[in-house]
Amino acid sequence: MIDSTQDGVGYPRTMACLRGITCALFLCACNPLNEIPPRPDAAASPVGTTETFAFDAILLGDSARLGGTPIGNEWEQFGYDLDGKWTKRDSTDVCDSPQRVDGDGGVDNAFGQLWSIQGDSGAAYEPDFPTSSVVAAIRDGQFTVQLQFDALPSDSRDATQIGMRVFLGGAFGAAPTFDSTTDWPVLASSLADVATLQSGAAVHFDDGYTTDGTFVSAASKQVLRIPITTSFVLPIHHPVITFRRDGSSLRDGIIAGILDPAEMNAACSSFFDWTLIADMLSDGTNRPGVSCNAVSIGLGFSARQIANPTQVAPDPAPTGFCVLP
Repeated sequence: MIDSTQDGVGYPRTMACLRGITCALFLCACNPLNEIPPRPDAAASPVGTTETFAFDAILLGDSARLGGTPIGNEWEQFGYDLDGKWTKRDSTDVCDSPQRVDGDGGVDNAFGQLWSIQGDSGAAYEPDFPTSSVVAAIRDGQFTVQLQFDALPSDSRDATQIGMRVFLGGAFGAAPTFDSTTDWPVLASSLADVATLQSGAAVHFDDGYTTDGTFVSAASKQVLRIPITTSFVLPIHHPVITFRRDGSSLRDGIIAGILDPAEMNAACSSFFDWTLIADMLSDGTNRPGVSCNAVSIGLGFSARQIANPTQVAPDPAPTGFCVLP
């Protein structure tokens, strides 16, 4: 019997890493980068100038970060160990599912594994649009995601109580320059009152923090909707967003969470049976003796600072969030 929480000598892998015990000593294959960075013991970040950053890339798991060197299994770069287990094909302490393999260090990203089969003609299912088409659509001004802050540190100091608002950007009307002249209209559906920017964002994270230069949104019970085309939006439950700030850019971005396969099938039944890749439970945990009922997801992103938005755009006519172009 293999227990996914144990290393080769029966020591809990996660606890070994957290206690700073070297992997060489305990023969474990842990990777601290796969744990969500913990909250620091730090002061609240002072409120400053409002800043907005627009995604210039969303990465689905079939390619390396932009400018990076492909290493194979790129999906393992995007996501975190959400359930505290490193699931392998012969693990016995996890839920029942055909999809039961984590990435290196326990990264949970069943969605990314699905997307990584781009171009594999022998696969049972192939997504027919790769990361390159998503990036091209964003840089053509078709859509984006905007993250807005009032207290994001400009340096790498530890800080807490950092709020973040999430807006969806509609059609820009041209190729954006992603700079202070870019006033990207916000879709009404992403506003708290579905009408005015003054009402704030419908989805917001109120207790984020920075630790060792990494921003962590902290978990949320809100559903974060991330578009990957103008008509295909991923509703991510229990979302966590992390990134590192580099001046006017956000790099090494990760969005982690879970998809509800029943919800996806209700809108995407002709697209794919999402229950086939369920790999954990809907509360973000994992245990044996029950069927998996959630799909882990990890996306990569990068973003650049733009002007704070001043325009609201109506949402496109509803077509169902999983209708492919």
